[in-house]
Amino acid sequence: ASQNVLRIFFSVPVNPKIESGLGMKSYPDLISVPEPVDLVLVFRRPEAVPAIIEINGKNRSELIEGNCHRALAMLGGEEAGRYLLSQIDSTISEDKKFGILNYLAQMQYEPALPHFAEILSLDPQEYYWKSIFIFGKMGDKGVPFLLERISDKNENVRGNTYHILGQWLIAPEAAEELNPGSDTPLPRPH
Repeated sequence: ASQNVLRIFFSVPVNPKIESGLGMKSYPDLISVPEPVDLVLVFRRPEAVPAIIEINGKNRSELIEGNCHRALAMLGGEEAGRYLLSQIDSTISEDKKFGILNYLAQMQYEPALPHFAEILSLDPQEYYWKSIFIFGKMGDKGVPFLLERISDKNENVRGNTYHILGQWLIAPEAAEELNPGSDTPLPRPH
């Protein structure tokens, strides 16, 4: 017989401006909560970005780090974008890097575009979904960046770029609008 295990979670209010909330003691910050924290739901205004960055700097778990990154992406703005971008260089895990790049794309944070080039260099047969995922979120802001890579020397970059821009679906006459004023036609996928 199978045995179901029920795990009970408790909500703990964290707010430096109140002593209690929901009938429970409130803590001024996550670091002050005496029990291990399994999940964090952040409800903040954009002015709270510095506080979220501080919490992330003092965090005790990958779960809190992930929630802080998610909250920063949802709040958006230049400061959140700069901070998330700075986290890429200090992150060893490729999955974490992709997660941060995903958040930056969700924010449509254009200074992150050079970091997306790494995703374009991945094998399009195996990892095409990563480039579609990232540039799909960047939307129109990513198109000029992609157009610059159509003639890249790296075959994977070209393949992913074609895939994203959908060149195989566009008639040559329509593709001319993507390359205005150029005597060199856009390369076509093989």
